Amino acid sequence: MNRLLRTIVLGGALLASMPGQALATKVVVDPGHGGKDPGAHGVNGLNEKDVALDIADRLRDELVRRGYEAVMTRTDDTYVALADRVDFTNRQGADLFVSVHANWYKNPAANGTMVLYYDDSAPQADYPASDSMKALTPESRTLAQDVLDSFVGSVGTANLGLTKSAVYVVRMGSIPSILVETAFLSNASDASLLADPGVREKMAVAIERGIEAYKPPGFADLAGHWARDAVLRLKERGIVEGVGSSFQPDRAMTRAEFVTMLDRAFKLPEPCKVTANGGDGAAVGSREVVSGGGVAASGGTAGNGGGLAAIGGTAGSGGGVAASGGLRVAAVVL
Repeated sequence: MNRLLRTIVLGGALLASMPGQALATKVVVDPGHGGKDPGAHGVNGLNEKDVALDIADRLRDELVRRGYEAVMTRTDDTYVALADRVDFTNRQGADLFVSVHANWYKNPAANGTMVLYYDDSAPQADYPASDSMKALTPESRTLAQDVLDSFVGSVGTANLGLTKSAVYVVRMGSIPSILVETAFLSNASDASLLADPGVREKMAVAIERGIEAYKPPGFADLAGHWARDAVLRLKERGIVEGVGSSFQPDRAMTRAEFVTMLDRAFKLPEPCKVTANGGDGAAVGSREVVSGGGVAASGGTAGNGGGLAAIGGTAGSGGGVAASGGLRVAAVVL
């Protein structure tokens, strides 16, 4: 019994310490323009760079609250070159790139929301894309659609659809990338929406929900928790689950949950049924019971003439007991 318990503890420790993939979905949030580049100037006096930064700040906070890791290409009124934004993103080992902008058009009647992404079906010779972005066209398109659907459904702006674009930040990266044109600063109604902090918050939340529809974060209540990395590693391996979007990391584990977790971790085989005349049965992990009967326990095989095969052992012709490195376990009480 002590050996079995030591095996369980050691196996669990090794499994929890195994390196995994990215432990939480990481999003690079890119507030458009900044510093010497004000972007569009609104009919109500707003500058695009300020609107973009405010929405991006709120988006970052919402992403973190929902369990994502989020970083920003700028956090203040600083000019960041387009190539530097992409280089920063590539260094982050991130999963997604989302650039936040406000739109402008010479016709003041233009209004609504669109999402830009690079599509390799519409290349532009003067603006070639990276090989990664060419291959990622389907992923960027899906992300763009999820964010657009969430945005117009929540904020209520006009749906202007997806736009195949060769703007630098969505064609030169290495991860699914989109640019959200939230609303038009050149339109009085849209500009009033962008001037409202409550609406900007709604926009940020809507973008986050679109991201979440495309790539869930893991568990929202693990953000900042000391056990987050271990939990996400085990979740990736299908060993632990949560309750909806929560893990409830500080709730006590039930005996049933503990046993289920062990079963998933060690992938124990299903118990065999009695298959031969005169056999007594097959215990957990046995391979077979053949002519003559007997009992096969945890990995053993009972052969002709009966007998008992313990863990790893084989009872051969003529009966007897084969222990072969194992031990006889009648019951395990957890």
